Amino acid sequence: MKTYQSGKSNLLFIVIAIAAIAVGFLAQLSNSPDNQAPDFEKTILLPQPKPITMVPFSTHLDQPFDAVDWQGRWSIVFYGFTNCPDVCPTTMQTLKQVKADLVTAGVWQNFRIIMVSVDPKRDTSERLAQYVPFFDAEFIGLRADTESTTEFAKQMGILFINGQDSGEANYDVDHSASIILIDPQARYAGVMTAPHSAEIMTRDLIKLASYRPATAAAVTSPATLTREVNAMPSSAQSAVNAEGSAVTITNAWIRPAPSTASSMAAYLDITNNTSVDVTFTTVEADGFAMSMLHETMTQNEMTSMRHVDELNVPAGHTVHLAPMGKHIMLMRPEKPLQLGDVRRITLITSDGERFSRDVEVRTPEVN
Repeated sequence: MKTYQSGKSNLLFIVIAIAAIAVGFLAQLSNSPDNQAPDFEKTILLPQPKPITMVPFSTHLDQPFDAVDWQGRWSIVFYGFTNCPDVCPTTMQTLKQVKADLVTAGVWQNFRIIMVSVDPKRDTSERLAQYVPFFDAEFIGLRADTESTTEFAKQMGILFINGQDSGEANYDVDHSASIILIDPQARYAGVMTAPHSAEIMTRDLIKLASYRPATAAAVTSPATLTREVNAMPSSAQSAVNAEGSAVTITNAWIRPAPSTASSMAAYLDITNNTSVDVTFTTVEADGFAMSMLHETMTQNEMTSMRHVDELNVPAGHTVHLAPMGKHIMLMRPEKPLQLGDVRRITLITSDGERFSRDVEVRTPEVN
């Protein structure tokens, strides 16, 4: 199995420190007695929005996105990339639910949701056109060259470390997990800090919609969307090796992804029903060129991913592989997967024991 490991260096620690200082600075500003912003739960607004020097972006439809295009609505901006198997699709799914809730609340006309690519080398307009509308047809994907994207992001305290110089085809990008708010006058207005909850974000954005109602342009509200609720599998299945020593695998699912996705993620719960610890070191997945145990880590608003050498499940305990944490990374699918497709995933212990489970592609329920 090929080992992938996200690069860690002194530069990363410097970036994390800068990000922490930036978030602390914003928090101090938001607590100013002169600030009359609503009582937000996870949103920090600057007492005075900051002008932004715009850069030449193009959309996922290969259309220019200029300074005037940022005006008229609040822009909810997430920085991500299409090869991200866990953090980015998790956040985009959360934003999809946020949009549906804002539509239901009757305030969506005040907002737009944008994903800015931090990996323009691989994220072509064509690739973004497959990725961004997969989550919602009204979402906007933006890209520029790396220098312009860096210049734009730094104005809002957003930092990222692109691993394209490593020479690896499947390099990762460590990036800020914060979601940026740009006001209807195209100024940097605030930040929504991670981790992100659709319910909390919606409550904050409903408050934001009435904070400066005169600044939002009047637009036609889109049709109301219904909340997607996806049922859990009807029954749990167990994975038992040939000798009958039981490890139970439940709540297993693969996150759906656009047809162009080169990586996906699988999640599941592993229960060790034996009296001794079980250590998993390898994972195999039918229909994928490569698979591995993987982990997403968030520290001081920066997210990074790394290969996990082994996964220990103590005797009598359950280990949860879940979004934004430990998961199974599935790379280079043989063909695009559709909702309802099933792939067999096999977990292999350090002793060579194999535990398999058929896992369905399904949309997660968002909280």
